[in-house]
Amino acid sequence: MSQRTWSSYKTAERMWRRCELESGNKLELPWGQQQTLFFLSWLLEDRKVSAATASSYLAGVRKLHEIRGLPAPVLKNGLVNQVLKGKKNLEGVEKRNRENRGRLPVTLTIMKILKEAIRRWGRPVEDKLLLWAVCTVAFHGSFRIHEILCRNETFFDPDFTLLQRNVRIDELRIEADKLTRVLHFTVKCPKESKTGQHTVVDIYETGGPTCPVKGFCRWNDRRMKNPDQDTVLFSDKYGTPLTGRRFNAQLKQLLEEHIDYSKGQITAHSFRSGIPSLLGSLGYSDEEVKKVGRWSSRAFEHYMKLPRTSRAAIAQKLGKL
Repeated sequence: MSQRTWSSYKTAERMWRRCELESGNKLELPWGQQQTLFFLSWLLEDRKVSAATASSYLAGVRKLHEIRGLPAPVLKNGLVNQVLKGKKNLEGVEKRNRENRGRLPVTLTIMKILKEAIRRWGRPVEDKLLLWAVCTVAFHGSFRIHEILCRNETFFDPDFTLLQRNVRIDELRIEADKLTRVLHFTVKCPKESKTGQHTVVDIYETGGPTCPVKGFCRWNDRRMKNPDQDTVLFSDKYGTPLTGRRFNAQLKQLLEEHIDYSKGQITAHSFRSGIPSLLGSLGYSDEEVKKVGRWSSRAFEHYMKLPRTSRAAIAQKLGKL
């Protein structure tokens, strides 16, 4: 099995144990319909997960039976499937009734608005530098947010989470007398890798107001260093990882007075479409856009949300916009 599949099983086990802890009920294996419905209710009502996520957790629990040498039960029987189908139908209704028209891309203008909003944010300077570092890295690296941020504040899987040792700073000579700084991010099991191989993403210095290297280094120089290189990289001064969920909440808090959320919303995934949209509007070729965003198919077209009209050279040009 792939590392991603094993990770989903480990996550299902963690959710099972968390359900026991929060509810005070023991759900020992093997499971029957009663334990399955209790777990499903907790997932949908307490954790507010989607029908698809709940279904994947049930599949993970079923596999845990096999791993422990128990007969694999039929957890998704008629009643459980009806609950999942009902939840899926409700999600469809909510999606249709939603006022916003989808996700907006992060543009350079939004980045500059965000930078000023963070500057006026009533939080400690360490929190401001951390948030801006993540914003600049996510934007210029076209990252999927959980490639660089942790999914949970209380635990993490080192096989899939960006750690301190997975980032290094280097210098690259682009001209005879000119050096530029580069951030090397080792992304673990990226979506585009079918074999689970690590991918190194290089993010170049732009010299502009949204320079990712400057933003990262300012935060990195200020933060309290942890001698353990196997700790989560993007964490606050108390060592608590910044999660995608908290990142989204902070974005909304800072931008809701500037963005009309009835027309669209800015989320963590909006950063992934920022550079493709910008490069598309500037006339860069499809192949250049695909290289920047690490797409192997034409899926990048879904992210190019501005009208359609190497890496180090592009970064230098972006810094002048």
